[in-house]
Amino acid sequence: MGNSTPFEAEAWALLKGIQLAAHTGYKKVILESDSTMVVNYMLNKRRPSTVAHNILEGCKKELKVFDAWKLSAIPREQNNAADSLAKIARNFPKGIHILDSPPEVMKSILEDDIEGRPVWRHICNTN
Repeated sequence: MGNSTPFEAEAWALLKGIQLAAHTGYKKVILESDSTMVVNYMLNKRRPSTVAHNILEGCKKELKVFDAWKLSAIPREQNNAADSLAKIARNFPKGIHILDSPPEVMKSILEDDIEGRPVWRHICNTN
C-alpha cells in the first residue's frame, strides 16, 4: 500500500477485506477492526478529514452488495492473528497475497485463538 498513516492502512485493510469477501460470494459478513477510528467513521460517528475519507466511503459503497453486515471494534489483543499477519506481511512484496495455509509461525497463534486463550497486555507502571 506504500507509505500511509496507520489510519489509512486500517482503512485500506477494511476495503480489501470487504472486496475479498464479496469476490468469494459471501452474502453476510462480520467485520472486526482494532481501529476505533475506522469503526466510528463507518458507523457515522466520526468523519475524518484525511485521505482515509475516500477509502472508507469506498468501503460503504462496497458493503451494499451484502445482504447483512456487522462491523465492530475489538481490542488489539483480540486481533492477535491479524496483527501478527500484518507484521509478517512486511517481508512480502507489495500487493495482495492470499495464502493457502497459514505461515508456520501463525499456527500457535491460531490454536490459541480457536481455544479462546487470552492474550495479555503487559503495561509497565513507571509511578
